[in-house]
Amino acid sequence: MRKAGVAESVIMQMTGHNTREMFDRYNTIDADDTKDAVAMFEGYLNRNGSASVTPNVTQEAKKG
Repeated sequence: MRKAGVAESVIMQMTGHNTREMFDRYNTIDADDTKDAVAMFEGYLNRNGSASVTPNVTQEAKKG
């Protein structure tokens, strides 16, 4: 649901996760999430006249 754009607070309510800790336990982040985040950040920087960034992908993200 998160990747479909549903707000995390709505997902938590729908799935019955009462705490952020429980939600985070099952909310896995993969390499695609990291790539999407870098692309969004670069888009933000480009719109605001700043230089682009080079991602520092961790070994954990590379496994995804």
